Amino acid sequence: MLFYDLELKMVFDFALQSDKGMLVRLRTDLIKRLTPIKLLLINADGFLTENLISFYLNNPGIKNGYHINNLKRLGVDSIAYSMKNSNEISSITDRLGIDFFHQGISQTVDFYSDIKKERSVLNENVACFGWDNSDIELIKSANFSFAPANAPLEVKADSYYVTYNTGEDAVREGAHLISRVKTYFK
Repeated sequence: MLFYDLELKMVFDFALQSDKGMLVRLRTDLIKRLTPIKLLLINADGFLTENLISFYLNNPGIKNGYHINNLKRLGVDSIAYSMKNSNEISSITDRLGIDFFHQGISQTVDFYSDIKKERSVLNENVACFGWDNSDIELIKSANFSFAPANAPLEVKADSYYVTYNTGEDAVREGAHLISRVKTYFK
């Protein structure tokens, strides 16, 4: 097991053997920030950035919802919101296994505040996905923030973690990361 060395100012990986014999490696800063997460907020407007959206909407063969459902088992709720009213986005959130989807959200900061009160969570218990500049205040408030690879530079700069993927694949990547931390570092 490795550690964070304050003198060298370097983050080392924790490595341990999982119950399936796989080596699990996670940076200590990710472990510290993702362990208390109880709520994942997702700006679902980013789902419509994919070029193959019509293919994905109608393809039940793609593995969907696995990581979000895994988060549910680990005690993390997922809530998506959109500034639009869209059947396409609603279909994607259903397929991903996201239980709560709020449409027509005009003020993300007010929405964030209301959701925190409703769910009785603090900023340290929230991870979020931001896709555009309207999410920057939310990104700055939440304990952990993701930005997809195709997000504007300002969003990436304020986010804690930039995914390798875009659209709903970015959400799968983020949910998988949270799941790994919650599974192996309780």
